[in-house]
Amino acid sequence: MPAQVTFLLGRSGSGKTRRLHRCIKEALDKGRRVVVIVPEQFTFETERQLASELGGLMDIEVYSFSSLAEKTLEGSYLGFLSRQGRRMAVRKTITEQGSKLRIFARVKDRPGFSERLCELFTACKRYEVAPGDLLDGAEKAGEDSLLANKLTELALLYGETESYISGRYMDSEDMFAALIQNLPSSPIAGAEVVIDDFDLLTDQLYHLMAAMTKHAESMYISLRMDPKEGRDAKLFAPKRRAYARLYGAAQENGCDIRVIQLPDGNPKRQTDPALAHLESEVFAYPYKIYGGEAPSLRVAAATSVSAECEMGAEAVLRCAQRGMRYRDMAVIATGPAYELQLLRSMQRRGIPCFSDGARKLSAYGAPRLVLSALKCVNRGYNLNYIMDMLRTGLTGIEGGDIDLFENYALRCGIGGTGFKKPFDQEIPEKVRGFIISRIDNFHTAFVNAPTARDKAAALFAFMESMGLYDSINGLVGRLRAEGRHQLAEENAQVYRLMLTVLDQLHAIMGEGAVSARRFAAILEEGFDAYEISAIPATADQLLLGTLGRTMAKSPRAMFILGANEGSFPHYFNDDGMINDRELDHLASMGAKTWGRSAEKAEGELMDIYCALAAPKELLYISYTMSAGTDAALPAPLVDRIREIFPKVGLHTDLEPLPPVSPEGGVARLAKELRAYGDDLTPWEGLMPLYAWYAGKPEYRETLNGLEDALYYRCSPEPFGHELSLKLYGDSLFGSATRLERYNACPFDHFVTYGLRATERREFRERPLDEGVFCHSALDSFVKEALKRDIKALDGAQCDEIIDGIMPPLMAAHNNGVLLSSARNMALCARLIRKVKATARAIVQQVQSGGFVPEQTEVSFGMGGLPALTLELPTGERFYIGGRIDRIDGCTIAGQDYYRIIDYKTGSGDFSYTRLYYGLSLQLPLYAAAIGAVEKARRAAGMYYMKVDSPVISESADAAVDEEAVKEKVMESFRLSGLTLSDPVVVKATAGEGCPVISTGARTVIPEKQLDGLIGYALKKSTDTLTEIFEGRAAVSPAKLRSGADRCKTCANRSVCGFDEKLPGCKRRSLGTLSDKAFFERIGAAEENGDNGKEGGNGD
Repeated sequence: MPAQVTFLLGRSGSGKTRRLHRCIKEALDKGRRVVVIVPEQFTFETERQLASELGGLMDIEVYSFSSLAEKTLEGSYLGFLSRQGRRMAVRKTITEQGSKLRIFARVKDRPGFSERLCELFTACKRYEVAPGDLLDGAEKAGEDSLLANKLTELALLYGETESYISGRYMDSEDMFAALIQNLPSSPIAGAEVVIDDFDLLTDQLYHLMAAMTKHAESMYISLRMDPKEGRDAKLFAPKRRAYARLYGAAQENGCDIRVIQLPDGNPKRQTDPALAHLESEVFAYPYKIYGGEAPSLRVAAATSVSAECEMGAEAVLRCAQRGMRYRDMAVIATGPAYELQLLRSMQRRGIPCFSDGARKLSAYGAPRLVLSALKCVNRGYNLNYIMDMLRTGLTGIEGGDIDLFENYALRCGIGGTGFKKPFDQEIPEKVRGFIISRIDNFHTAFVNAPTARDKAAALFAFMESMGLYDSINGLVGRLRAEGRHQLAEENAQVYRLMLTVLDQLHAIMGEGAVSARRFAAILEEGFDAYEISAIPATADQLLLGTLGRTMAKSPRAMFILGANEGSFPHYFNDDGMINDRELDHLASMGAKTWGRSAEKAEGELMDIYCALAAPKELLYISYTMSAGTDAALPAPLVDRIREIFPKVGLHTDLEPLPPVSPEGGVARLAKELRAYGDDLTPWEGLMPLYAWYAGKPEYRETLNGLEDALYYRCSPEPFGHELSLKLYGDSLFGSATRLERYNACPFDHFVTYGLRATERREFRERPLDEGVFCHSALDSFVKEALKRDIKALDGAQCDEIIDGIMPPLMAAHNNGVLLSSARNMALCARLIRKVKATARAIVQQVQSGGFVPEQTEVSFGMGGLPALTLELPTGERFYIGGRIDRIDGCTIAGQDYYRIIDYKTGSGDFSYTRLYYGLSLQLPLYAAAIGAVEKARRAAGMYYMKVDSPVISESADAAVDEEAVKEKVMESFRLSGLTLSDPVVVKATAGEGCPVISTGARTVIPEKQLDGLIGYALKKSTDTLTEIFEGRAAVSPAKLRSGADRCKTCANRSVCGFDEKLPGCKRRSLGTLSDKAFFERIGAAEENGDNGKEGGNGD
């Protein structure tokens, strides 16, 4: 006998749910069984509400349409294929049929393609469009070959997927058809059925509801619509169409039909007149103006998303302080950018909140670990994949040990089979042994497993070997102990869902053979398809949701954030695989089609209406005025609301309301302090608010941080002598490079030598490493050349020596990086050319003059010669050490002389300016160190020698002059530095027939000036050390008029926060000095105590 069907028609808040609950109670009182069907997201809330109102759920069952189908068909079908499993099946089809695709060939392997296909096939099934219908549409498309080809390929993929699933499994759409067949044995048979609204009436759902009228005792169907076509009829048009179809079906089935139009004398939910007016007028054309005050309606605007979230959190707290429970409030955010910001803003204020959004299973640690292991199996052992596994935090390995493992692998350039070889450090080897042994075992079992079932078993064994179940349980326990209950409940579902994916994969692939890559692709699709959500962990929590997904039905207060143009409602782009124009074209030719993008827009408009009409006491709407660097506009709907309610003002964070929480007060204090700092009129409450925080010891650190942020000082205050000794260590030893680094930027020195921060070494060749390579090669060359009589060597013999030196040097240098790739080998060849050219130049310089190399790589203060000792004003002694590249010697008229040479792979020019400001102290300090032990010998000079492979350009009409070319080459190797102005020394140094040095007045100086220059370098070093041990660490990079910007290559640039656009960030501009000005200055320095501080005029 057909059911009695009652339609309850009413707008939002008209009492439909209340009326349905009354009908449920009447049915229970008569001893009847009741089945309630609601949208998926409302099942939990409906059960809770009914249990509260009726004192329990005896004889009441609450379902969604999907869960009703699962319950009815439980045990009566081969296997259920979830939505996620269906997506895996689609990926299987794409993999198998991909070679037949032409139109979709380029996108078939892109992320999201299988998901889009799944959505399309689901829409086809809901509108009862079969693969044959797509082929029929392709035939009718006629001359539109692109549409015909698309439909043909989609029919292929759709048909193959359905052919595989049919007879084996049943997906959620198939279940609706099966449910219709099994309704006589379903929970609705003979029961009072209550359907409290539904989202979209597809053909499939229409046929199900029509069939239900034949088997239920009675049916109550509520529809959110205005029974009378009014000024907002367009809003309710989709529901009106659904009502007409269902009414017709009930008539056709011979049902006794009743129609109840609400409200029917009962009060509406919105007792507040302003909210009631909003519900009836917001989508009406034309609308009516509300003339009164509307304290229950608030509109706010913020300068950024974070500021909007802060304002929203304060508004929630105001309601709570007035006695409203958090569970009676709901927040809706229109975009994903809000979720994290909202959670932070709420948590800072201690507001318990629950996000009813869902996260992909693939975003959690355990699935990431498994997928990374599969990448190792399929693509080779890669450090990134292994680190992805370790960084999940589920391996039981300490974070510090993981860092050491990563550093070791990066430094040594380990990859591929290199991970199978033992490491020579204990902790990295312990980590390697743990993770690689498990991947190895998994690799062996997995690649030897022929079928999907066997591969799934191998994967499960790997999961057990990693202890994933226990690790996840441990994580869940820690999260619960920390009070992070929602995250704990989400992670508690991970392992079970991973096993579900494996079950689904086995169900799809069966016992057939499958490749490792195909298995991994389908598994990844499954992990990406499943989503995890949780239910509220405590009774009183604020609900955070999105449009169409929130679990809140009728809160006392509703907060809508992100009401911007394009987000409220969203713009639905017509970007389907078959777009709206093509669907309309097919429909015009009589082909079967499915839903358009307009239906999505209609659905979201209804979601917005429900959100606006939901609250009983307060509606709060806000939007942001900026989206990143661009301006953002409020949604037209917000402008419309303000037009309907002209007395509703606009609150902004530019003129915020008084804070209601300490955290909100901090934000207000920061804003007002900034305004005060910008010389704006101070807010009258600024000083009392500041005094309140200043009187609370627990906010002292917050105030300090606020002041530091608002009145930015990138340089720390000097931390004093005592702390500097503790920081830099009791062993006061360093190099000239350390002093130069301080004078270039004190903060860089502080980070490097005080904090001891070091740049992570990777398996690559840095400019510094190139210098080490060239220095080592030239050291070995000179030693070998001296064994053979350096003055007799020719160019070929020089090359022969270099060729003999290079093989072991290349293999040993920087873990062999120069031999690791074609690119690095090309770099190595370039470095060898530099070394050969420089070696030839060294020999020619020696052969043309009187100086001969005596020692190379001469150490002082490092186990060789004594360190250079400096007495500091505070009484400490600082010892300077270093390594001199080369010392040459010469005896002239019974007097022994020496000269110091330092190789430079970069800029190698001597500069009085750089010496004066302490940026180039190396040569004079080397000379002072050697002079302290070489009492009998005189210093003849100190030089930089450039390591280079010069390219000499010639004019096209010039005859090739080999000697001229050689002279130009040697000119590029001319030593740059200072020479003692003794004629015999100059002659022995300059030599004959080869430009060894410059003999101009700027570089040839008397002994008194040379000694004065060295003495100045010692004094500058002492003054530098004095500043260091006073605890000075200013962010103050030196800036010369010429030269590279050192900040661009500084390893610590991310630490200092230096930005010349910020107040307090300024470079030290250093004037240029000539040789004359230099010696005048250092003479003045002796008299006036000038130690080379910046600010002098250059000349």
